[in-house]
Amino acid sequence: SIDALKLIAKSLLALKKIEEARLYLHKLLKIKPDDYETIKNLGNSYRSEDDIKTAKTYYQQALSIHPSYSAALTNLGSIEIQHGSPQEGITLLIKATKSDPQFAQAWWNLANGYFKLGHIEEAKTACKTTIDLNPNLFQAHFLLASIFMGQQKFQEAEAPLRKTIELNPGLFKAHFNLGVVLKDLGKFKDAEKATRQAIELEPHLFKAHFLLASILMGQQKFQEAEAPLLKSIAINPESEDAHYNLGRTLMTLGRLKEAEISLRKTIAINSQYIQAYSTLVTILRSFGKLEEALGIIKKGLQINKNWLLHFDYAGCLFANHDLEGTRINLNKANALAKKDSSKKLINIALKAINSPRNESINIQMQNISNDYNLGSEKSLGRLMLYRPVEEELIRYLYTVNTTNLNQTNDSRYGKGVCSNFELFGNTSKIIQKTSKDIVNMCKKNLGLNEIVILDSFFNIFKTGCGQGKHYHLNTYDRSFGLSSLKYSLVYYLDIGDQTGEDPGFLNLYDPDEKILPTNGMIVIIDANKFHSVSYKGNKDRVMIGVNFYGF
Repeated sequence: SIDALKLIAKSLLALKKIEEARLYLHKLLKIKPDDYETIKNLGNSYRSEDDIKTAKTYYQQALSIHPSYSAALTNLGSIEIQHGSPQEGITLLIKATKSDPQFAQAWWNLANGYFKLGHIEEAKTACKTTIDLNPNLFQAHFLLASIFMGQQKFQEAEAPLRKTIELNPGLFKAHFNLGVVLKDLGKFKDAEKATRQAIELEPHLFKAHFLLASILMGQQKFQEAEAPLLKSIAINPESEDAHYNLGRTLMTLGRLKEAEISLRKTIAINSQYIQAYSTLVTILRSFGKLEEALGIIKKGLQINKNWLLHFDYAGCLFANHDLEGTRINLNKANALAKKDSSKKLINIALKAINSPRNESINIQMQNISNDYNLGSEKSLGRLMLYRPVEEELIRYLYTVNTTNLNQTNDSRYGKGVCSNFELFGNTSKIIQKTSKDIVNMCKKNLGLNEIVILDSFFNIFKTGCGQGKHYHLNTYDRSFGLSSLKYSLVYYLDIGDQTGEDPGFLNLYDPDEKILPTNGMIVIIDANKFHSVSYKGNKDRVMIGVNFYGF
C-alpha cells in the first residue's frame, strides 16, 4: 500500500540509506505522481547530501501542487535563509506558520531566520512559541539561550541552557556556553563543572581549556589554572591571552622567572599588548632590574603611547630618584587616561610624590617611614574607633543596587550582596554625612591632612558568607611609596547574629588577633595587613568598607 511504502521510505531516510529510500519514493510517485509529501521527501533526500539545488527543485514542485504545504514551505524557507535570500526565507516561514500554526519546526526555523537577520525580539517570540509547541526540541532552548547571551542577560540564559543539556547531554556548545554564563554570574564552582564536562566532550578545543583556566583564576585557584593554560598553549601556541594569563598565574605563584618568559612571549606575539609590558616591568623591578624595566617601557611607548606605560615609566623614574621625570610622565599618563578610575590613581600618585615625606627623603624613596600609620596602636597594626549608627543609613543601603557576592572577582563568597566601589559618590544626604564623618575621624586619629578614597562599598553578609585571607594592596601600590600611604577600614552597621557557631570574627594576621565586632565599631588597618572573615548567623550582617590613601 502507499502508506506502507511511505513508512519504509521515511525509515530508510532516517537510517541515512538514501539510495534505497529514493527507490521507494520513486515507486510511490509512479503510483501517485502528485503526492506532494513524497516529492518533499525526495527533496529531503537530496538536502541530506547537500545537493541544495536539487532539493529546492523538489520543494518547489511540491508547493506547485500544494502552495500552503507547511513542511515544504519550512524546508524551502530554511534553505533560503542558509544559502539564498534570508528575507525570502522569512516570508516562506511566516507563510508556513500561518498555514499550520501548530508546526513547531516552522516556528523554530523562523526563529533561527530572525536571529540570523538580527531581528532579536521577533526571534525570541518565535523561539518561545516553538518551545510551547514542542518542549523537547533542544535546538529551540539552545537558540533562546543564545539570544539571552547576546543581550548580556546571563541570568535568563541559564535555564534554557540547562534544559538543552537535559535534552541533549552530548552537545558541547551547550556545556561550554553554560560555563560562560555561570562564570559571568559568579557561580564559579558550577561554571567549572560545566566547562570540565565540555572538555570531556571536545578535549582538543582551545576555547574550553582557556575558559576553564579563566574560571579557576576567578576563584584564585592559580595552581589549578596552570594546567589548562598550558593545554591552551599546546593547542594554540600563538594565543597572546593564554601566554599572558600564564604569566599572571606564575607571577601570583611566585615563579617569577617562568612568568617573565611567558610575558616576553606575549609581547613577541603581540607587541601592542600593554598589560604584558606593565606586568613584565613589575617582575623586572622585583628582580632589581630597573634599567631593563625602563628599556621595556621605552620599547612599548615607541609602539603605543598608553597611559599605563607612562605610569609605569614614572614609577621606575621615581625609584631612580628622578622626581622631575616622574612628574612629567604622570602628567602624560593623566592626559592619555580616559577612565575616571585611571585618572584617580594617577592623581593619587602625584599627591604621593609631592607629599612632604617623599620630597624630604629623596634618597630613600623606597623606604618611606610608616610613622603615621595607626597611631598609638601601631604594635597591633590596627586602630579601633566608634561612630553611632543611624537606622536611616541601614534602611537606605537596602534600597541601593547590589551584586551577589559570588559574582565578584575577589575573595568574597556566599549568598550575600555588595554594592559597587563608588558608595561615597552617592549623593544621598545620609551617605554624604557618613562619608564626611569617616573622613574627619580618619584625619584626626591618623594625623593626616588629606584623604583620597579609592574604594567605598558595603557588604550585606548572610549566613555562610565571608572573605578569605587577603590584603588591599595592588600592583600599582608598589610604586611611588603608595603602599605605606594606604589604609583599609571596615565600619560595622549591624553585626547580625553572634549566637551561632561562627559569630563573624575579624581575623587579623601578623600579629594574629581576633576581633568580635560591635555595632558602630570602626577598624582601620594598614592596607598591607592580611585579614579574613567568615560569618554564620540568622540575621544579616551589614558593614561599610573603605580603602583610602592618607597624606
